[in-house]
This record gives sequence, C-alpha cells and structure tokens, in this order.
Amino acid sequence: MTESINIPFIQLEERLSEIPKNKKIVVYCNSGGTGSKAQILLLNNHFSVSVDSINFQNKKYKKTST
Repeated sequence: MTESINIPFIQLEERLSEIPKNKKIVVYCNSGGTGSKAQILLLNNHFSVSVDSINFQNKKYKKTST
C-alpha cells in the first residue's frame, strides 16, 4: 500500500484530519478488538471503512513515510 499511514488507535481521534475522506480506509488489527473500535470512530466521522484482522508478525509490510 503506497499511500498507507500508521496511526495508533490511541492517537486516531486527534489525527482524523490526516485521513482522506474520499478514499476507503482499511483498518488493520492484530485481533480485531481495537480495529472494531477504530472502525466505529471512523464511521461516526463519515469515513468509508473496512477492517482486516491480521497478525503483523506473520506478514511482511513496508513502512511508508508520512
């Protein structure tokens, strides 16, 4: 994902302005609990969201600069 950014859930509400509303947002979460909370917060703020629960330890991903 070339346009990805990492925003920890604890910072999500204060950083909503960094997230484009014209794109679908994918929330990644290790177990799904925090991802579901993030999804609710984003939906309540009019974002289009999907949640993908994955184990980051078993996935290779490239950190992109913000």
